[in-house]
Amino acid sequence: MEKFSDGDIFIAYYGAQPVHVGMIVDGRAPHSRGENGNVRSDQVRTIQKLFTKTEFLRYAGNRNTESAGAAEATDACARGSEVQRVA
Repeated sequence: MEKFSDGDIFIAYYGAQPVHVGMIVDGRAPHSRGENGNVRSDQVRTIQKLFTKTEFLRYAGNRNTESAGAAEATDACARGSEVQRVA
């Protein structure tokens, strides 16, 4: 069983095709399967049994803007494909 924690998202597959997404909250998986727009809260184990494969992903961004550092972006309008450093 893959490890997961609150705030992670999951992608569920039938074979190699991703068909469903959801988020882990309080150790459960609230999600909507298109059943009249209702949201269900299932155990993660239930999700894993419903689909062929389940992947768990975690956001790894740094929300502290003071320590985020500079970012790079391309500015195709100004100077072709030159990369600019922005702070």
